[in-house]
Amino acid sequence: MIQSEASSDRVYAPRMPGKPQALSVEERAKLSEVVTRLIGEHGSASKLEKVMAAAGHRVAQPTLSKAARGDDAGGYSFAKRVASFIGQDVEEVLGIATKRGPRWRALDGWAEVEREARRLFPKVSELSWTRVGNLMGERPPSLDPVTIGILATTWDDRAADVDRAKEIAEQADREMAEEDAKALRKIRKGHK
Repeated sequence: MIQSEASSDRVYAPRMPGKPQALSVEERAKLSEVVTRLIGEHGSASKLEKVMAAAGHRVAQPTLSKAARGDDAGGYSFAKRVASFIGQDVEEVLGIATKRGPRWRALDGWAEVEREARRLFPKVSELSWTRVGNLMGERPPSLDPVTIGILATTWDDRAADVDRAKEIAEQADREMAEEDAKALRKIRKGHK
């Protein structure tokens, strides 16, 4: 069978506009590191798929597994969903240098100020502290515990129910794992 010239052109044609932008080898490697870490944190690609879906970032388990292997599983749009899920910019996830300033958590003195702010505002969720630390660009109005605490409190008040539900579920899982470990130690101690 003889291929027509037109069909031959289609085989080698560049990607059409609107198709996902492919990632470079280096970008796929960075994304693979992030996805592999997330899979490890959640126990499996299937569990990560469910957590991401609950947070409004639908990604199929096979796509997550491909990305963890370093395959181009969905290009830039997939990388954006992963970045959004973990609260980072896609450029940060892919290791692309940006011209914007550092994240607030990288500012000199941030760790001490955040520690004091956490003491002053104990009911603010972990997610809100993470989100405020992820901010970048303009510096905070002032680098003092009260200002940072008010920003985190505001973020906490405005956080989506999905974010809160995810954090509550993760906290419950951590607490249950700690209780299970304590109970197991007690049982083992009783059998000695």
